[in-house]
Amino acid sequence: MRGDAANQFGRAMGGSSSGWWTLQSYPGEISTLDGGFYAAYSVQYSRFQNLNFVNGGKIYVGTVDWSTPAGVRSHDIEILNNTFSGAQVRYGFIEVMFDNSRVEGNRITISDGGTTTDHGIYLHNGRGNVLRGNIVDGASGYGIHVYDERKRNSDPQTAITNVIVEGNVLTGSRLRAGLIISQGGDTVVDGVIVRNNVISGNKKCGIDLTSYGSLRMKKITVHDNKLSNNGNCGIIGGAAIDGSEITDNNIEP
Repeated sequence: MRGDAANQFGRAMGGSSSGWWTLQSYPGEISTLDGGFYAAYSVQYSRFQNLNFVNGGKIYVGTVDWSTPAGVRSHDIEILNNTFSGAQVRYGFIEVMFDNSRVEGNRITISDGGTTTDHGIYLHNGRGNVLRGNIVDGASGYGIHVYDERKRNSDPQTAITNVIVEGNVLTGSRLRAGLIISQGGDTVVDGVIVRNNVISGNKKCGIDLTSYGSLRMKKITVHDNKLSNNGNCGIIGGAAIDGSEITDNNIEP
């Protein structure tokens, strides 16, 4: 590409606030993506919905970081009502780093495979995001993994802020907890609400709030969740968070 088209790569791709770009199944049909993964970088106002991913199919939304200057962060993205099934994929079936976006109504059913670092839904970082009404069963790692870390001083500063995790059903993690909210390095975690989730039958705890980095996490609210039959505990790590509120959770053995 030449001229303006080349200059826009990774910087203004997708739709607009008045006209979203949508990838979806044709009404009355189900489109199946067999294996591999669908990746979108530095996109905006884009929606991925009503798709069926099988045999290792996954979706990734991130940022163009191989050009100079780097692309803008993806924002205003919706990943809605998709299904994923098969053996565990690397890192996550839905793996994202974006802002002002939502992952909602997806069903992930995992048969086997994977390690402790492979999950159902993996939110690396971002602000103003919502993870709502998803069903994840059988992850090798965490059902939902909200975590990032800056490993080198040259890496961009990352943050997880103003995130809502609500109404999800997370079951059957084979090696980890159902949900983790955490950080490593000096990633900022400030403002996460975890509410009305059902988390059961996971190998470790229901919810893991342990911090693994140099900064204390702030303002994590955990309330009205139902936790049952999780291996080690209901909720771990909440005492080390500044301004945390952990209330009205139904925790059963």
